[in-house]
Amino acid sequence: MPSAVLNGVENLNKHSGLNIIVYDKSLKEIIDTIYLDSTNVIKR
Repeated sequence: MPSAVLNGVENLNKHSGLNIIVYDKSLKEIIDTIYLDSTNVIKR
């Protein structure tokens, strides 16, 4: 199972396909999470 832990918190949306987390280093927080599913559709 893939995992993306930032500041001790699991942030992956646990969908199959490509998961993307957008992190702002200046604000030190996650701005957005999206994933590309197996049918090549981008979802939030």
